[in-house]
Amino acid sequence: MKEQAYRRAWRSFYLHFAAIFAVFILVAWASFKAPLQPVHQKWMWIAFLVFVIAAFLDMTIRRLQMCLFIRPNEISLSRGIFTHDSTEISLGSIRTIQVRQNLIQRMLNLGDILVASSGTDQYEINMHNVLDPHKVRNSMQPYESSFINAPKPEAPASPQPSETTPPEETPQA
Repeated sequence: MKEQAYRRAWRSFYLHFAAIFAVFILVAWASFKAPLQPVHQKWMWIAFLVFVIAAFLDMTIRRLQMCLFIRPNEISLSRGIFTHDSTEISLGSIRTIQVRQNLIQRMLNLGDILVASSGTDQYEINMHNVLDPHKVRNSMQPYESSFINAPKPEAPASPQPSETTPPEETPQA
């Protein structure tokens, strides 16, 4: 199975989109209802455009900042754009894979994925606002079960004397 990568979902930026919509309504209302000179209206729309560009830049940076990788033998969380911080957990040492969703996340089919290993008492991997988190968790579990339940190599059997055959007789001189 090949590597799967998951990033923060675009719909998780619902507050950014709500702010853009609210500022648009405010600027449109001020343009049509308030007695402003055309030069002030122009600068108000330019300020709105700068706000939209800044919001989309912020969303893009936050989305590219974290990536969850599911590989056949490990789960990895990579953080950062210019500098990288990476956390890897082998599937054999995973203790818990948890999905957390609040009400808004459930309505948008988003959720947080938390992964804990057997070595610590806290979550090492915490990925926020992943699209369809139950599907992501279920995609981790077949790897985990195949890794844990893989047949272990058996030790070579040592030759043991058979109880039914008589012991070899040594010739006496």
